[in-house]
Amino acid sequence: MTRRRHFKTLDDIERHFRNGFGCGEGSRYKPWLLVRDVPSQGRSHILWSDLCGREHHLLSDHECRYFLIQLWIGGLTDVRECYPLPLSSTLAIASGLGIRHPVYPGTITPAIMTTDFLLTRKSPDGKAELLARSIKPREKLSGRGSRRVLEKEEIQRVYWRLAGIGWKLVTDADIDCILADNLSFASAAARIAQVTADKAGQNNFMATARCTCWTSRPLAHTVRELSRLIDRPFEHGVNLFKLQVWKRRMRFNLSAGKLHMTEPLWEEPTFEECAAG
Repeated sequence: MTRRRHFKTLDDIERHFRNGFGCGEGSRYKPWLLVRDVPSQGRSHILWSDLCGREHHLLSDHECRYFLIQLWIGGLTDVRECYPLPLSSTLAIASGLGIRHPVYPGTITPAIMTTDFLLTRKSPDGKAELLARSIKPREKLSGRGSRRVLEKEEIQRVYWRLAGIGWKLVTDADIDCILADNLSFASAAARIAQVTADKAGQNNFMATARCTCWTSRPLAHTVRELSRLIDRPFEHGVNLFKLQVWKRRMRFNLSAGKLHMTEPLWEEPTFEECAAG
């Protein structure tokens, strides 16, 4: 088992930066914290994205849901999770605000503060636009302990304002959980090489799916029949269905209900005109 990294001294911090953590872009980016480094209060996730060509380390269910939705919406050119802020900047901002700067537990070493996501989006004029997003559950923002949480969020807000980059605090109230859970169900197929490489199967599935009624029978029954018609095993057909949903080639309101193989779709889908691939 890979051991957690230590964060006790400034030498530890410098060593982690030298080793590339919190640095790079695209496939070369390494988040400042990995799943193994943090005892997550929720569930942590490691998800691959074709967009960046690497695994993403997501430290909560809320982060995972937000990440999936942003990938599916599209328009992004890069996603950097757990992005570190310069220590000199956050120390100065905390001092100016009269806020105690975070330290690593059991030490007096100032902690590297991170923003959950730094997104790169292509603006309408074709230029790269950076967006910073912090993800927090609503219960952390009120009641006991919330003052300290809000203080740390304020340090982030001021840092990104000074950097001229849009920052937003996102809570679970802003995240469509039904959509995200459906995307989690569908996105798994995008990581199965046998499915993504089966271009003929994808095209045949789409051609047959256009002539199919999706709201009258359980999804498993419909996909089983399609799989038979295109000469693919049932499990392969299920993954072809998931892939078309994830790639937005097969479209219906993913916020209107939760996908279950034992139930029909709640509305007839529309289909992308171009061939898969």
